[in-house]
Amino acid sequence: MPSPSSNYPWLRRWRPISSDIISSKNPYKIDNSGYVVGTEWGPGLVAKPLGVTLDQLGQDLMFAVLLGEPGIGKTNEWKKLRDALKGLPEHLFIDLGSFTTEDILYREIVGSSEIEGWLKNDFILTLWLDSLDEGMLHISKLQEGILRILRKLPIERLRLRITCRNAVWPVTFFEALQNLWILPKETSLQQSALLLLSPLTQQQVKEAAEQEGFNVDKFL
Repeated sequence: MPSPSSNYPWLRRWRPISSDIISSKNPYKIDNSGYVVGTEWGPGLVAKPLGVTLDQLGQDLMFAVLLGEPGIGKTNEWKKLRDALKGLPEHLFIDLGSFTTEDILYREIVGSSEIEGWLKNDFILTLWLDSLDEGMLHISKLQEGILRILRKLPIERLRLRITCRNAVWPVTFFEALQNLWILPKETSLQQSALLLLSPLTQQQVKEAAEQEGFNVDKFL
């Protein structure tokens, strides 16, 4: 059997959703075989992938909430991007599940070399926060603590990406972040976004089965 650390050649995609379907059991379109539909037909009958990858989130996007079911791969995607961007001063990756107090989290973020270097320059920094749901188990009202930290930073040069289980995402947090960046409630997807990690498509399952040496047809 494959190990949990197996690295498959997937491009996992995140789908834009609205706040009223965050807890929906199945917000995806499913094909006749029971797999999530991963593409749609674009102009000229060209198949276009649905959703975006993490590295496609541009700097115009002030903040993005990255949601998903337990075990679907949110943290794995976060770690893959962290490893790919390692050493770049424009990105800071923080695992919220590893902190027990707001004070420690504050020191880890505000006292980091990335933040110190950023404050001395004029580039845009992207803050990647993983596992809000796990952090909330240790720090009461963690989202308020994050807002307090963000208010102490030059928000106009900061971009936020935060992952959480969709079932426990505090829905009022999204509006609080919009207020922090002074964005209208009906903001465009180019400014803020709620994104849900898509389950594996049939093609992605085939790729994993092939990599593990299984007979694909029998495996499916």
